[in-house]
Amino acid sequence: MNNFKALQYTINAIRIIRTWDHKQYIQHPEIKLYKVIHQRNDTTVTINPKKAIKKVQIENREPTYKDFLKYFYNNVFPKLNNYKLLESKFHARWIYLVFAPVGYMTIPKDEDELRYAIWSVLKVVMILHANEIVHRDIRWENIMRLADNSWILIDFEEAAPIGRGNRSTPTLNIAAPEYRGVESDPCRAAGDIWMIGNLLDDPIINRIQLSESARNFRDRLTQQNHSERPSAADAIDDDWFSDM
Repeated sequence: MNNFKALQYTINAIRIIRTWDHKQYIQHPEIKLYKVIHQRNDTTVTINPKKAIKKVQIENREPTYKDFLKYFYNNVFPKLNNYKLLESKFHARWIYLVFAPVGYMTIPKDEDELRYAIWSVLKVVMILHANEIVHRDIRWENIMRLADNSWILIDFEEAAPIGRGNRSTPTLNIAAPEYRGVESDPCRAAGDIWMIGNLLDDPIINRIQLSESARNFRDRLTQQNHSERPSAADAIDDDWFSDM
């Protein structure tokens, strides 16, 4: 194990050095570092420069969970964006998924980048909702940037059919008001819309001074009454995106 760790650190150091430019500062990590991430629900993600490998434990999930994810990755995921599923294996106790290209975690540095990131998320969510699926876990940790500066929404393992209502509740600190304190997630499309609006209220982007149109957009999506929130298709036509 010590030899493995030493090799991992050496590989990472070499890749960092290779991103060092003549001005002597590190650029965006276009050469990705080798990394293993342990997520909740015993999910493991291994990231290397060309692909991300995800192993999802499913033995404690409800029986239909594997069938839903298999349907999703075979039929809906290919419609979403330029994030590709290279390989998938569905076993009784775990699911093995390989994705490419590899993005990196960052946050928008100004409102133009923020608008492009939100617009990119809305495009994906609009397709999900058109296929009667909700994402249920939209947060900055699940939005990646690619080397071509595009933004992608990732991590679909908490997705569920709209209206199913018997899956576990979403992460409470990002959930819409109507989800809090309930024992079963109603899986409404409006819950995803709230999460998208809530991205503009996240403390990690507080340094961006939002324009009036950005604040109006945020307020539309985070209305307390879920029936008054716009659909993803309506939200993407908001005035905030008019000059894109």
